[in-house]
Amino acid sequence: MTGDQENTTQVLVVGVSPTSGSRAALQWGADEARRRSADLFAVSAWRAPRPPMTAGTRPPLIISDADADFTAAEEELREHVRAVLGDTSSITCRLIRGTALNVLLSVSKQATLLVLDAPQRTDFSQSPLLAHRLIYQAQCPVVIMPPDVADQADTPFVRGSKRFGMNVAKSAATAGRPGLHLPPGGGTDPT
Repeated sequence: MTGDQENTTQVLVVGVSPTSGSRAALQWGADEARRRSADLFAVSAWRAPRPPMTAGTRPPLIISDADADFTAAEEELREHVRAVLGDTSSITCRLIRGTALNVLLSVSKQATLLVLDAPQRTDFSQSPLLAHRLIYQAQCPVVIMPPDVADQADTPFVRGSKRFGMNVAKSAATAGRPGLHLPPGGGTDPT
């Protein structure tokens, strides 16, 4: 070993969602950090709430205190980590201003490994694109927990969509086909 050798401390970063708390990613990340003797960071992105839209010259009725909102979000991040891992003294929690993609790309520059829960399926405008873009742009390996491991329950929207889709498929399959009419209740026609 030479004196010029760099410090090889590994840094494992878990992206924590403020909505789900990223339970599976935190558990897996903590286990992996122990196996690797790596430093564990829990990171979440934060953006200041936008003031409500108002008519041209009127000021917004609700004025938000960005510093207080940031502090509250920071404490919420620590609570998510504490709820999953217990003692957080060996874990560094960081709330970073910016979009989720920009924050995660930024931390990937210093990370050895980046861990995320499965994207939420109901946010079609962000989640699938976030995971896809992150995988191709991150500067470290990315682990995304599969939905079954992440234990994400279907939201009412997803359950309703599944039910609607099954009904549409059933209607399309039986439309215009003689002899496939099912009476109410789904039983067979006794006649």
